[in-house]
Amino acid sequence: MSGEYAFYIRARGLLKPADEWRDAAERVLYWALCALENPGASGYNDKAYMLVERCFKTNERSMKLQRRAHILEIKKVFRLIAEFYEEAKNSKDYITIGPKIRPDDIAYAQVGGWKNGDKKGLTFVMAECVPKSDESLTDIIMHETVHFAGGIDHYDLDGKPAYGGKVFKLTADQALKNASSYAYLAYLARMSDSEWLTAT
Repeated sequence: MSGEYAFYIRARGLLKPADEWRDAAERVLYWALCALENPGASGYNDKAYMLVERCFKTNERSMKLQRRAHILEIKKVFRLIAEFYEEAKNSKDYITIGPKIRPDDIAYAQVGGWKNGDKKGLTFVMAECVPKSDESLTDIIMHETVHFAGGIDHYDLDGKPAYGGKVFKLTADQALKNASSYAYLAYLARMSDSEWLTAT
C-alpha cells in the first residue's frame, strides 16, 4: 500500500469521528437553546449555554430573541456539515492530497466548495498531516469541513487567522465568520461537560 493511499484510507476513516464531533456540537446547541428558554432549570443545559457563549459570545446580543437567532445561525452551519459528512462517508470523493499553496498550509478547502459541486473537497498536505495524531487530524478535518461545507472563512485578528485560543477573543459577529470558532465548539463539545468551560 503506497503512503498516499494509506493516508487517504486513514483520513477517510476519520470522517466518522469528525461527524461525531459535529453531532456533539449540535447536541450542545440544542441544550443551549433549552437553557435560553428556561435558565436555571438544568445545570447541564446551563453549562451547554456557557460553552456556546465561550466560543461565540452569545451574550453580546441584548435580547433573548437575538440570542436564539445567533444560536440558530451556528446550528445552520452544523446542519450543512452533517449533510456533507453523510455524502462524503459514502463517496470516493472529497479527500485529496496536494501541495502547499501557502507556506503554513497543513490542509485546505475551498470555502463553500461543497455547495458549488467541488468534488476535490478537503486537501491535505501529506508531509504535515501524517505525523499528526488521529485527534489532531480529526480536528483538521472538522476545521476544513467548516470551510468547505459550512461556507465559513477565517476571521483575521491582528492580521492573522483567529486559530486556537484566539477564538475566545472574538466578538459575536466575528466568531460567526470564523471557521475555528465552529471547529473549537465541536472539539470541546465532545468532551465531558466538566471540561467544557476550561479545556483549551
